[in-house]
Amino acid sequence: MKLQRVIGIVVVLCCLMGGPGELRLEARGKRFTPEEDKALIAAVQKYRPMNWERVAEWLPGRTTRQCRDRWTKFLDPNINHGPFSPEEDANLRQLIEEHGSKWTLLSRFFPGRSDVQLKNRYLKLNRKRKTYVLPTSGDFKPVQPNKDEFWEPFGDKFLGLLWNDDPKESEFSRSL
Repeated sequence: MKLQRVIGIVVVLCCLMGGPGELRLEARGKRFTPEEDKALIAAVQKYRPMNWERVAEWLPGRTTRQCRDRWTKFLDPNINHGPFSPEEDANLRQLIEEHGSKWTLLSRFFPGRSDVQLKNRYLKLNRKRKTYVLPTSGDFKPVQPNKDEFWEPFGDKFLGLLWNDDPKESEFSRSL
């Protein structure tokens, strides 16, 4: 109870003093609204070169990092929001085989594409191919799931448990 009271006092003092926690606590995890996007675009145009602290002052409840990320990954007019070309898809697959899932690094090879776009495109391509890849390093191969191979280590005992309706007849219940 004392800890909650202390935290409450600190939050109130920050709000009263106009400190770093002013109104920014409530914005955590909230999506940007169209009004906030318009305000962010106007602030960025006013404060070029980017001064993210000044830009964030235009958006109460948003941090400098939130403003910077929203601009650089979604709102920047230099970002290509069009569909990916087959060449871009092929390059993305090749670069992931070479470098792994280092999206910021990969975005350097795709002018006009953000790291978020590349990650989402890669996930979409894999969903279409039904291939599951764990891109943790540069030396990996795609794995095609096989239902028979998945159940094989469990053998017939496990399958019997799944399809045997009477628990008295299953080997699992007899072994208990």
